[in-house]
Amino acid sequence: MKPGTTISHYRVVGQLGRGGMGIVYKAEDTKLDRTVALKLLPPHALISEDDRARFYREARAAAALNHPNIAHVYEIDEAEAEGESRPFIAMEYIDGESLEDLVAKGPLPLEDAISYASQIAEGLKVAHEAQVVHRDIKSGNIMLTKKGVVKILDFGLAKTTASTKLTQMGSTLGTVAYMSPEQAKGEEVDRRSDIFSLGVILYELITGRLPFKGDYEQAVVYGILNEDPESLTTLRAGVPMALDGIMAKMLAKDPDLRYQHVDELPADMKAIDLGSSVQTSRLSTTTAAARPVTSSGTDAQAAEAAVVVGRSRPRAVIAGLALLVGLLVGAAGVWLLRGDSAEVERSVKRLTLPSPEDERLTALDVTPDGASVVYVGRTGDPIRVLDLDDGSVRTLDGTEDALVLRVSPDGSWIMMTMVSGVKRVSLFGGKPITVVEATTEPGPYTAWAPDERLIYEDFGTLWIKPLVGGSPTQVTTLQEGELDHDWPFVLPDGKTMIATIEYAGGSTGIGMWDLDSLERIGVLELGGYAPRWIPTGHLIFELEGELMAVPFDLSKLEIVGVPASLESSVDPRTFAVSSGGTLVSLEATARNVLGGLNSVINRLDFGGTATSLPFEVQNYWDLRLSPDGSQLAVEISDLGGTGPQSIPDQDIWVLDVKSGFRDRLTFDDSGDEPTWSPDGDSLLYVDRRVSAAGVLSRLIVRSSDGTGSPRTLHADSVRLEYPDWSSDGRYVAFTKSSSFANRPDGPASEALRGSFTAVTLLDRQDGTLRVIENEATRGRFSPDGRFIAYEHRDHVFAKPVSAEGGEWDVSDGPGSAPEWSRDGKFLYFLDGSSLMRVEVAPSGSRVRFGNPEEVARTERARMSYTLTEDNAGAYFTGLPTLGSDENDERVDRSAPPVNVVINWFENVRKMSPNQ
Repeated sequence: MKPGTTISHYRVVGQLGRGGMGIVYKAEDTKLDRTVALKLLPPHALISEDDRARFYREARAAAALNHPNIAHVYEIDEAEAEGESRPFIAMEYIDGESLEDLVAKGPLPLEDAISYASQIAEGLKVAHEAQVVHRDIKSGNIMLTKKGVVKILDFGLAKTTASTKLTQMGSTLGTVAYMSPEQAKGEEVDRRSDIFSLGVILYELITGRLPFKGDYEQAVVYGILNEDPESLTTLRAGVPMALDGIMAKMLAKDPDLRYQHVDELPADMKAIDLGSSVQTSRLSTTTAAARPVTSSGTDAQAAEAAVVVGRSRPRAVIAGLALLVGLLVGAAGVWLLRGDSAEVERSVKRLTLPSPEDERLTALDVTPDGASVVYVGRTGDPIRVLDLDDGSVRTLDGTEDALVLRVSPDGSWIMMTMVSGVKRVSLFGGKPITVVEATTEPGPYTAWAPDERLIYEDFGTLWIKPLVGGSPTQVTTLQEGELDHDWPFVLPDGKTMIATIEYAGGSTGIGMWDLDSLERIGVLELGGYAPRWIPTGHLIFELEGELMAVPFDLSKLEIVGVPASLESSVDPRTFAVSSGGTLVSLEATARNVLGGLNSVINRLDFGGTATSLPFEVQNYWDLRLSPDGSQLAVEISDLGGTGPQSIPDQDIWVLDVKSGFRDRLTFDDSGDEPTWSPDGDSLLYVDRRVSAAGVLSRLIVRSSDGTGSPRTLHADSVRLEYPDWSSDGRYVAFTKSSSFANRPDGPASEALRGSFTAVTLLDRQDGTLRVIENEATRGRFSPDGRFIAYEHRDHVFAKPVSAEGGEWDVSDGPGSAPEWSRDGKFLYFLDGSSLMRVEVAPSGSRVRFGNPEEVARTERARMSYTLTEDNAGAYFTGLPTLGSDENDERVDRSAPPVNVVINWFENVRKMSPNQ
């Protein structure tokens, strides 16, 4: 904001600083003629009336504090600034420097360090007596005047920040370093948390360094929860031993072993003889029982909330139950803090939350502090953010069709992977930012990496790339017998990555790589998916539907215990754990594996009438209607496992549309993606088999009535898929891809990348192959055989089969699964969960395409469909929202429940103890 700008009755002089909670300006109060510090919060700070009420309540409580060691708050209000309403706080202007800037020059004299810490304690005493907890005590929030007086800033803002998530990428690492263990775990905090943070500041002032170090947030959190800092006397000569005792008490992991009241601290400091470094400690011994800690959360409130939830409407269920979760988390924390014994076991609470009928969760993650769950409901829905404190739900616009979600370590960004690539979006909303344009893997798994980088899957290997600009670097290469590397995770050291290795034959391993040298470190003697490290000192991973844990030595990168099963029926794509130990997961059932629901086959007339065909509910894929319109060829999958790579048994069936009879065409569990011959007498399909030797794919032709023997039309040691037959029978188009098999090692050039996935044309007369388009898939011939449509980089394109002439971007935006109408007058495609079409007008050797229009909307963005013989509708799988029969008893519309385990880390420690 430029100098001279006026906000309310304050005139901006210049900027003083910038942080996660806003920008601070030096300003002139034109009414009272005084200099103030004006803190201007971001526009999104108060996104709801609850946020606004909380902000004013906390800020007014802070403004009521009056003490020489607390920066005085003059005014809290909102005003127009740069065209937006912005909340602001006008406070005392302090002419000095922060302790953060001061200690950056080196350790302070002991007398100064103790004096400043004592002054901070005096200010905190007044605040705590007024039942105000700061929650963000750090050296950057402590100012020192030129006269040596300490001033504490930002009272009343920390709780608002925690509620409204006023953080920015990379802005929280400094804050995390000062957090108490209970705060780092997302638990309820009280005044003893401020005392721990003050201990970090005192340690920093005396040694010039922080007690818990790390280049990555997880590493800092691990230290706070599990490690003891080096003693002051070890790091600095001349420090009295009594200071070590004071420091140990301030930085105790258990709040019950900490100073219970901050006014005990100055007395102990005054007792220190700075002239002696060999001195016995005379510390106060007040216990938690002497003065009980208070909190507003109660079990009665939780019970009352449960009753209210029971009367809620379906759409409100998840929000109401989230409120119950928040209350139970608070009650569990209060119960713990009231305990008289430091050895009291932390309470583990389990909740099963029914998802409302219109919120079938297909992807989820939890913020590191455990305060919010981000999720996608039905496929094609936008991302929603569920606040577990108050049950509120926010929708992030522009985030439709996300398949996998990953919250950043600082909790401010969400990485969303899509069929088309990878994007990130702020937890507060805003326009998604593209990080990776497109990948060969639909919905690749990702991991956040240090130095604002992303790890993602492509070509079955893992790559790393800056979040902004820069080129990707290949991290992993496939070795003999390996098919895929996925599910990356960066360990707390910030330089070691673990990931799942998938082998030919179906087995898995967990590999380790050095992100600096890009070398493979080794492979753990474990199998499973979605490996990650948790602060209990364990690796957790999914194995055959079980959530497993095993003790793991981070310093040696070795397993140091026996794996134990902790949870059953877990889908690795839909479980998440906060850094504080809250587990959120969906039950893994056949209906939510491979992104699909058990479905019916419907006929939808484009006028809006939908009718179900008389076939049982199953997993139907790849529908194709016969030329005469009487039969449907379809792949039926029998999902036999819960893992993400559990390959289903799949065979080709032929269904009679009118009679409801059905015939099984294949019996070897490998039939995929059928298509009819032009005369309707034969079916062409893919037979794909995986073995230790690699992948063998064949295009098979077989009589549609099952008679005769199958014939191999084409075979290759790469992946073949999506075959289509030209109307004259001469050409077969199919996608040829190196994905999942026989990929070359080493970095891939752009030319090499293009060869991995290509729409390819097979001439049946001479057996020659010709590439129609690189980096493309799902080629479909026009009825006259002159043109071919295909997917290319998340758009639908078309071009002449003859390769003469250009190509047309038909979808003019996102599009997939192209299909021509029987008369060639329209080209259809999917855009998310919408079925779109464009008018086709041939013009000589060229063709013109109209503007896309929506003709139907469904519940499944990746549904299978085929157009009717009269061009008036389509058969499709799934549950339509246009004119569907909601009373169809064959369809299970229920969603898997959401399981929440509070203090789940206690289960981990109990079931899988560290050696």
